[in-house]
Amino acid sequence: MKRPRLRQIKPLLTPIDTRTVKPFNTRSYKARLQADPSLKFYSTAAWQQFRSAVIAERGRRCETCSATPDTVYLDHIEELRDGGAPLDRSNVQVLCGSCHQKKSIRARMVRFGLV
Repeated sequence: MKRPRLRQIKPLLTPIDTRTVKPFNTRSYKARLQADPSLKFYSTAAWQQFRSAVIAERGRRCETCSATPDTVYLDHIEELRDGGAPLDRSNVQVLCGSCHQKKSIRARMVRFGLV
């Protein structure tokens, strides 16, 4: 008695070689500026002076978790895209990288109606 041959089913998704495929989220600064014109504000002299003054005044300590990292971020509480005041001391806070990322992700989720 002859046995039936098994056929292989082709995979639905083709595998990619991660050594040669570029990461998905690579956009140039120029492309990011076109998508979000408010980014240009962060390279102005007014923002740089404001940032330095606020960090010198409040210290290099995260206002959320009290960490003292090497790099701190001056973050707008209400983001510029959402109508926040750009150079208002009551609209900024000093954050560590971890707290800044959590806050920014949360703000994007709220902006896009995911929360």
